[in-house]
Amino acid sequence: MRRLLFALVVLATGSPRVASAGGDPTFTRDVAPIVQRHCQECHRAGGGGPFHLITYDQVYRRRAKILETTRTRTMPPWKPVAGYGDFLGVRGLSKDEIATIARWVETGAAEGDPGDLPSRPVSLIAIHPHMHLLGREMKVWAKLPNESTRPLVHIDDWDFNWQGFYFYRTPVPLPRAAWIELTAAWDNSAGNSRNPNRPPKPVQWGERTVDEMGHAAILYTLDDEKLDPRPR
Repeated sequence: MRRLLFALVVLATGSPRVASAGGDPTFTRDVAPIVQRHCQECHRAGGGGPFHLITYDQVYRRRAKILETTRTRTMPPWKPVAGYGDFLGVRGLSKDEIATIARWVETGAAEGDPGDLPSRPVSLIAIHPHMHLLGREMKVWAKLPNESTRPLVHIDDWDFNWQGFYFYRTPVPLPRAAWIELTAAWDNSAGNSRNPNRPPKPVQWGERTVDEMGHAAILYTLDDEKLDPRPR
């Protein structure tokens, strides 16, 4: 069996850099909330973005590109034509948010006081472990800032035909700076009755069922989200 360890940062903070002059925008106070709302859905570990935008250093290195793509409204991406359909979750920055990013870049892109960084604790609603035919076991847990752990799911007899989302009876709160860790085991031996290859052969990551993969999808909410429960 082979075991791999994966880790997902729920929230990371930037490293100290320079302070802003006067009332100029800073990353921690003004830009980080914008990035969290509009960018980190994809630009994070496990997201679809080609790079991460979590820490100050990561955003600082991409500041010119961020300025360009927000000014032209190519990021965040939203393809439906405005006014032709009424959708929830429309992606897009306000004029004030675009102006804040531009002002931040133009005044030197200061980090600011790390204490100003917004905290975004999350609550986990459900989890979906996933492997293919060679999977044998998966365990997922959260590692908290105080080094304690919180169990999330453990499947010790994996069956590709019996998988799905598991919804927590009570949402699992995770504080800022918590990690989600995962271990998974695969059995590529002749003794595995579910092995599709006879005799066994090397298997790599891939989308086909006879390939392999291992991850856990998570449904969660951000605890500081202001959701409007009224019907529209």
